[in-house]
Amino acid sequence: LTRNQMTVTYVWTSLNIYSAFQSVRSENAPFDPSVPGIQEIIHVSSLCSRAKFDRTDVPFNERAILGDATETGLIRFAHQNVDDYDGLINSYPKVFEIPFNSETKWALTIHKKRHDKGDLTLYIKGAPERVLRLCSTILLDSDAIPLTDEHKKNYDEVYEFMASKGHRVLAFARLLLPSDKYPENYEFKKEDKNYPTGDYCFVGLCSLEDPPKHGVREAIGSCRRAGIRVMMVTGDHPLTAESIGRKINLMISDTKPLIAKKTGRPIESIHESEYNAIVIHGEQIDSLSENDWDTVFSKDEIIFAR
Repeated sequence: LTRNQMTVTYVWTSLNIYSAFQSVRSENAPFDPSVPGIQEIIHVSSLCSRAKFDRTDVPFNERAILGDATETGLIRFAHQNVDDYDGLINSYPKVFEIPFNSETKWALTIHKKRHDKGDLTLYIKGAPERVLRLCSTILLDSDAIPLTDEHKKNYDEVYEFMASKGHRVLAFARLLLPSDKYPENYEFKKEDKNYPTGDYCFVGLCSLEDPPKHGVREAIGSCRRAGIRVMMVTGDHPLTAESIGRKINLMISDTKPLIAKKTGRPIESIHESEYNAIVIHGEQIDSLSENDWDTVFSKDEIIFAR
């Protein structure tokens, strides 16, 4: 449905939201790659990544990036905001990695990257709700401060803002490994789980836009006229999915939560017959009964998200 060309749009770090397009004069803070939080997001984007280049003996803009669309978008963003991309990668070699998988929904790497407490830095990026669960502190300027409910509320608002624009949202976190526990030559092993598995420091959120392909809206219209029901199945967040669904006319009518919001009624009071569009979260699927499935498929506009 979308072009598979991801471009970074917004960055939220140190409780500030920035538009990644420097040309955009917006109400957000001016984008400055040297802000500590933005710098960390650039570092996580570059280092916590499996994307490779077809060749490295030519300038960056002449290389093909071999990797998924999200990582490719993050690497382009990082390159635009550092003086020497290859130098950055070579300065902080990767010593350990757990690749992204659909169970955990995050990727983790550890690098030789010095700080006040030691020689190694852990980076993690992935689905925001999963990464946030693993964090006990949040980055504010250059300090890790305890993560509070107030911060989580702020996070929820920003996540909703980004996802409701139809953008894919990723979260970033880090942990500065102390050298008394993790010396520079420490041998990390995946099967032993001898790496820190939580108490990370939340660095921020980043959103990427993947515009709809040309002709998709028309194709969906043609299917509809032919009596074909088109459903969307996606790994994206429900808000992202619904927003893209609306951009391409896959979803036109109101969902149950939307009707509740528009009429100011409690969601429980909205009757089945009042809405014709539904967004199902992947985590609900296992618990759906036969009756629930009948309800889902009685709707004309259906999206399965996450």
